[in-house]
Amino acid sequence: GVPSAAIVEGLPTGEDVLAQAAEAGQLQVFRVAAGCPCCNGNLTMRVTLNRALRQRPQQLYLSLSNADHKEQVLNFLQEPQYLPLLEIGAGMDCS
Repeated sequence: GVPSAAIVEGLPTGEDVLAQAAEAGQLQVFRVAAGCPCCNGNLTMRVTLNRALRQRPQQLYLSLSNADHKEQVLNFLQEPQYLPLLEIGAGMDCS
């Protein structure tokens, strides 16, 4: 697998730091359009998350454009199909 992967919501394509890490093979970046992943039916997030997890990253970062629905997103990540694949850190940062 890859060392790390990031699912980034609503980020423009020209971010230098992410692009450099991706080119170096240290990070696989998955971009999703802005829009709350728990309110828009979870389809985009579910497909993107499954695609990222198939690469078996050692770490997975999830960047949301807005933390208003953090609890709903955490509940989504704790659904039975993801429990054996994800360990959610205790220090979830909402900044």
